[in-house]
Parts: sequence; structure tokens; C-alpha cells
Amino acid sequence: MNWKHKLAYGLFSHCGNYYKHRREGLRILAYHSVGTPAYRDEMQLYDVSPLMFKEHIATLAKYQELYISSLANTAVANGKSGVAFTFDDGYIDNLRVVAPLMEEYEYPWHIFVVTDFIKNKKKGFMTPADLRELSEYKCVTIGSHGKTHARLSVCDDLQLKQELQDSKKYLEDILSKEINSISYPYGSANMRVIDSARVAGYKVGCSSHANINHSNRDMMCLSRTPIFSYDTTRTFEQKMFGMWDWMKYFTCDPLVSG
Repeated sequence: MNWKHKLAYGLFSHCGNYYKHRREGLRILAYHSVGTPAYRDEMQLYDVSPLMFKEHIATLAKYQELYISSLANTAVANGKSGVAFTFDDGYIDNLRVVAPLMEEYEYPWHIFVVTDFIKNKKKGFMTPADLRELSEYKCVTIGSHGKTHARLSVCDDLQLKQELQDSKKYLEDILSKEINSISYPYGSANMRVIDSARVAGYKVGCSSHANINHSNRDMMCLSRTPIFSYDTTRTFEQKMFGMWDWMKYFTCDPLVSG
């Protein structure tokens, strides 16, 4: 995080007039781990504590006008505000902490897993048995986060095909379900990656571009709002209502950058 980002956090964290900044559309929240050290997270940005996550969920529940949506339901962007939950990488805490809470509130959510982490039983991540257990929850949708967590935009054609197709096939084989969604690792995507994901059979793709989504947004390049380990309930509310959408200027939109 650079100094401008830190300064903005300090200034905006004291603002409380959420509705003044409210933007209609589909707000997709991007989480990672909830109580487990996150992958390659030297700055400890992505491990939200279980207590804070529970506070986020409880805070959201008081806003009855917000529709808790799946990623496929972009229709909420037409005159309504929707919120969708996503989790990247495939941490074991997503099964132990997140899944039961989402079932309790009956909130739909997506998890995108790195299949080599699952297959090789990497420490801190789910095993194939864990993933099958997770798939039995009614509120969850499982998608791909690539085969090895590679930066897809710098992969050659063969590696890109393997990252997209092998991960999809592996998940479909062990879950006996169609896998049609993907989150691009590191937000590393361009039109070549997006088009290749379409060819591989994906219908929904999530980027790391920080913004809200409207009904005309390409479903293969949905924007997401990152949730960090230091996001208090106040900051969480502000992000839901668009007060942090200035972050789009610090992130890459694959649809614009090509």
C-alpha cells in the first residue's frame, strides 16, 4: 500500500454519511482468508479475523434494502443495490468459519480455489475431502482460481490453457458439478486471458479492479471491492456504499487496458 492509499484510509475512515455516497449496482466483496495466514501476504493485508468477519456479516444484516446476490444476478444493478461475497485461494477456514455463518444467514457466496493447492494438500488450504464437504453446503458456489496461482496475463498459450482448463476439469472431476466461474489470480488478466477463459467454458470471471458493477458489465470481467484485514465495521459499511471506489484509480481494469 502506498502513502496515498494510507492517507486516504486515514481521511475517509472518519466519514459516516454512507448514503450520500451510495452507488447503485452489484457490489462484489473480495475476501481471502478468515483466521489463516494468507498466501504470499507479506503485508498481512488479506487475513481477516473471524471476529471481524462475523461483525461484517452482522453489520450487513441491518441494511434490509441491500440484496445479497449471487454473481450471476446482475439484474440487481437496475435500480437496486446488491452485495455479493467472494473468497479467493481455498483456505480451510472458508470451510470451518465462513460456510456455517453464510448458511446461518442464508447468504449466497462464491469461493475460487487454486486446484494444485487442493490436490497437493498445501498447509492452510482445503484438501479434496474438505472441498467435497464444502460443496454440500447449499449457499456456496465453487469456482477456479487457476491451477497454480500463476499470473495468467504473462503465461504462454500452453500454460494459460493448462491453468484454465486443467483446474476446471479437476474441480468437475472431484465434485461432479459444472464449474463455470473463475477469479483471475493477482487480478492478472487482459482480453487474451478473458477470451481464453470463455473458450475454456467459463461464464463468469472476477477481476481485481476495484469498482461496482452495472448491468452492462462484461460477466467475464466483474469488478470487486477488496476487503482487508484492517477494515473495521465502519470501513466495511463505507465500502458497501461506494465511499472507497476511488480505489479503482489504483487498480487495473482489464477491459480498458487490454
